[in-house]
Amino acid sequence: MVIRRKNLLIFGSLGLIIFGIILVAIIDRVVSSNSASDIRARAGVTKRLTANATVISTDLTKGTIVVTDLYFTEESRSSEAKNFGSWTVKAPTTFDLVPLSPGADLVIAVDASSFNVPDHTLTAASITIKK
Repeated sequence: MVIRRKNLLIFGSLGLIIFGIILVAIIDRVVSSNSASDIRARAGVTKRLTANATVISTDLTKGTIVVTDLYFTEESRSSEAKNFGSWTVKAPTTFDLVPLSPGADLVIAVDASSFNVPDHTLTAASITIKK
């Protein structure tokens, strides 16, 4: 009777150890396929939108441009173009505002997270003057 209990205890312990190893292997496989770096990489991939607009005015001290007739380019929209009106655009620090004059046509690249719709402001990732 004592020998059977020892065997049962040994086999039971071995069974729990094997079960634990299998469980750890399954958890490791699931965690490695959804690693934090993969999630961060996927979250960091955001689409940059491009929009066309016309300059109304510039403010060199604030580094902003007031534009009108802002609409997304064909690549950045899924339906017909819609005029979103006037916006204040914070220009990138690398962009020179001096050559801009009212009436100049711009292509503005924008990260979707930089839109402030209630205030009609956005921060441009890049700005190109249309020729």
